[in-house]
Amino acid sequence: MRRYTGWVLGICLVLVVGRAYAVPELRAFWVDTWHAAMRTPAEVDALIQAARAAKANALFVEVRKRGDAYYLSHYEPVASDVLGGFDPLAYLIQLAHSETPRIEVHAWLVMLPVWNSTTPPSNPAHPYNRFPQWLTLNDSGTSYDGSNYSFDPGNPEAADFLYRVAMDVLRHYDVDGIHFDYIRFAGNRWGYNPVSVSRFNAVYGRTGQPAYNDSGWSQWRRDQVTQLVRRIYASAVAVKPWCKVTAATITWGNGPTSESAWLSTSAYSSVFQDWRAWTEEGILDIAIPMCYYNHSNSTYRTYFNNWITWAKNHRYNRSVATGLGAYLNTLSNTLTQINLVRTPTAQGGYSDGVVLYSYAAPNVDSSGNIQWYNPAAYTNFGNYFGQWEPVPDLPWKTNPTTGVVMGVALRGSNLQPLDRATVTLFRSGFSRSLSTDGNGAFAFVDVPPGSYTLRVSASGLTPVNRTVTVSAGSVWRETVLAGSLGGNVWPMADLLQQSDGQAVLLQDVRVAAGNDRLGGAIYVEDGQSPVAIRVNTNPAVPWIEGDRLVVLGTLSTQGNERVVVPSAMRLVGVELPSQRSLQLQVDWRQWLGNSVPVQIDVLRANGTLIRRYTLTPDDAGIVTLPRDSAIAPGWYDVRVKSSHWLSRRLKGVFLPSTGSAAVSLINGDVDGDNEITLHDFGLIVQAFGTVPGDALWNANADLDGDGEITLFDFGILVSNFGLSGE
Repeated sequence: MRRYTGWVLGICLVLVVGRAYAVPELRAFWVDTWHAAMRTPAEVDALIQAARAAKANALFVEVRKRGDAYYLSHYEPVASDVLGGFDPLAYLIQLAHSETPRIEVHAWLVMLPVWNSTTPPSNPAHPYNRFPQWLTLNDSGTSYDGSNYSFDPGNPEAADFLYRVAMDVLRHYDVDGIHFDYIRFAGNRWGYNPVSVSRFNAVYGRTGQPAYNDSGWSQWRRDQVTQLVRRIYASAVAVKPWCKVTAATITWGNGPTSESAWLSTSAYSSVFQDWRAWTEEGILDIAIPMCYYNHSNSTYRTYFNNWITWAKNHRYNRSVATGLGAYLNTLSNTLTQINLVRTPTAQGGYSDGVVLYSYAAPNVDSSGNIQWYNPAAYTNFGNYFGQWEPVPDLPWKTNPTTGVVMGVALRGSNLQPLDRATVTLFRSGFSRSLSTDGNGAFAFVDVPPGSYTLRVSASGLTPVNRTVTVSAGSVWRETVLAGSLGGNVWPMADLLQQSDGQAVLLQDVRVAAGNDRLGGAIYVEDGQSPVAIRVNTNPAVPWIEGDRLVVLGTLSTQGNERVVVPSAMRLVGVELPSQRSLQLQVDWRQWLGNSVPVQIDVLRANGTLIRRYTLTPDDAGIVTLPRDSAIAPGWYDVRVKSSHWLSRRLKGVFLPSTGSAAVSLINGDVDGDNEITLHDFGLIVQAFGTVPGDALWNANADLDGDGEITLFDFGILVSNFGLSGE
């Protein structure tokens, strides 16, 4: 009876405070996976049903809880409570995107924490078990903070891993955004991973262990978090510019009421999450401060009002939405908070919507008891919101006027990252500087269009200058190798002809086939020629297709194959998995007509047919091989045949290469037997003088494609007489 009464009161409240709000507004739930949400298809079905009842237009779903995955990860194990063989994220996206109205899906990633129990995970593939050296410590050397074990972003290997985890979701799923949670330290006594401390001391000429309240050490830890956010944000823009990067940011306590008060907040001074600076710099699309306050408490009401006012007034050129603790509040109090969020500040600041925590716990009753999966709450929210509205437009994403400059700075002799190098982007009237992170990465966002000098300065090395050009919506990516190079640089096609034992440097090459498919080796390509080279490597964190690398190593031959035995490898960027394979520019010699369908055969070197395609070239004569999972990465011959042209065989082609090759086909094979003989001559004689529609018309005898069989066709055949296909 109590629940029923609360439900009726909630409906009445909607009638009182609900109002038309016919403008785009983020209306979302956080969907945690500590509770039933995505373990089975039935749970996802129920989630979508509840979201639609609530008129929600977005879901922030926890797909990385503690070093596990509610999707198919290249780096981390699937969560232990997921139904075997089920891909929760893929199924959710399918339902949310295919129905009308479309619901956005944001992949919620708990970033730094990787485990939450003093009993280790049973799965040996869990990152907690594999990489204990990456854990953060407090100033007493303890790794468990009472709730979590967390990776330390001040350890470059840990930061690189977290970067790859975030980009893995973005690269392989049609998400509308990635959403950071716990992208912070547990408190100001944390961050003492030995590698981070060593880096700090090296940069600032210190020794020993810095005090937890040392201002320089505090800023160092703040920088490690910010640099990880910056690197992921810039890469997200490069890979999927439409995808939103958001974060659940902390509030804790009373909200700041002045600019200087921000420096005393827990976000800035304790957990080193300077999210105000992230929105100001533009390395976050939407900040979502978690304003989790029980509105029945007058003190907490003050905290709530101060935080939402601060957030609305500190949007800068980005967006702010407000996270509400629905799990702490009655329905009436949550609706009151939504109304307060919707109200602009005296300075004109505003919020772009609300995200409710949580789907599983949408409200409490009048006694403070959580009403789990309460259908009345979802209906109540839907009645309050009224008609469905789309999410707000983010103009810097849908109609950008600026660009991004990003890259990685390495020492050319050994590919060591230039840690804390100074990177300056400048031109007349414009200059910005920042420091590289522990992996040498840097990024500038919101750069006005134009030509700039990019300068990288590091101790003991001559500064490197590069000219970069920025256009609206573009991403300029630069890999800077400072100092002398540790190997010879060759184009990929030429590299295969060089002698063994040479030190070689492969610059900015793309992984065509990774460790996830090949185990102890990868193939890399330059995207130009249809060849690749094998690199013998089996790292703890696998290289996957679309990774962009710099490789330093020695050229060798193993069996019949050229390989590079690496001495150093660095990740310098990532791309989406290619949706295509080899591209062929086809030249139909002595032909006046339009492009003609071609038959493509993929063969073993011994002639065994692996795949046959019939493909239609585009208007430029380019034919693209599809991606085909049945073709294992490796070396093949590719045979091209088109109606009355002889076949051409390209030998030693690596698939799945994204490179290109030109194919020139010889004309005159009227009968299609792959040789030009008297029989072809006879067919032209038979059709001589005909045009389409005539009884003896033979399209294959029209060798020049002019629509009639004439002496010109005879001339083509004579010029190629006696030739045969490959």
